[in-house]
Amino acid sequence: MRQHPALPPLSTLRVFECVGRLQSFRAAGEELCISQSAVSYHVKALEIAVGVRLFEREARSIRFTAEGAAYHKEVVRTFQLLADATASLRPEPSKVLRVSVLPSFAVGWLVQRLPAFCASHPEIELRLQPSLDLADLENGEVDLAIRYGRGDWDSVHSEQLMPERLRPVASPQLALARQEWSPADIAAATLLQVSRPYEWDLWAERFGVDLSAATKLQLTDFNIAAQAAVEGMGIVMGRESLVEGRMRSGALVPLGPDWFVPPRLGYWLCLPERPPQPQCSRFVAWLRRQTHG
Repeated sequence: MRQHPALPPLSTLRVFECVGRLQSFRAAGEELCISQSAVSYHVKALEIAVGVRLFEREARSIRFTAEGAAYHKEVVRTFQLLADATASLRPEPSKVLRVSVLPSFAVGWLVQRLPAFCASHPEIELRLQPSLDLADLENGEVDLAIRYGRGDWDSVHSEQLMPERLRPVASPQLALARQEWSPADIAAATLLQVSRPYEWDLWAERFGVDLSAATKLQLTDFNIAAQAAVEGMGIVMGRESLVEGRMRSGALVPLGPDWFVPPRLGYWLCLPERPPQPQCSRFVAWLRRQTHG
């Protein structure tokens, strides 16, 4: 391909930009991975092409001539224009953020807070993936997950976002069946359970009751179990962060002893054991502010 008649070779301009920025033939050679003599050759070829000296060579240093300084400024500006034009042609890096989350936590806590995050970060395309299953973080199925439990999952970095307080709750109509509800009274009622019913086991251990003979209705997801409690079908182990809205409205009321916090039980932020993408880091920082203030 023929060289443009008004332009010097691009390679000489690249070397000139580097020498002028570093003010050293040796350092320019190291950055460009060429010898110092090759650097000198390119600079000399450029000076011949433009017809003026660009550097004053001294014993242990170099400095621009007046023409060289002015030319270097324009070369740098032109390279930046080329870089900007090239970048404008390339597709934007992905700013999609995929978050695996329990449906109950999404509906009961997260979604009502998301408008503030989306308003602050319109550049991030947030994709919630509600699921009861544990998403595969290591293989890139999602970017992060919010899980409920005690943080004892393998091959992920887990950080507790917030603990959860537990207490049996029921509809006001069911609650009126007794003036007071003792743990034994609760154990004698229909217990609404989710897919992992260890919360009832923790409660039974805490208050010294036996649930082996209790009537239990398995409803898999907490949203379903909580709505079944609203309909008077039984007593659900209330997670305070998820039932406080229904309690404020009077749809559910607490039963028995006060709320209790089992050790380590709560909502956990889970990340793969690799550096997070920028959009993931922004969402994590926002979550921490929401849960820790």
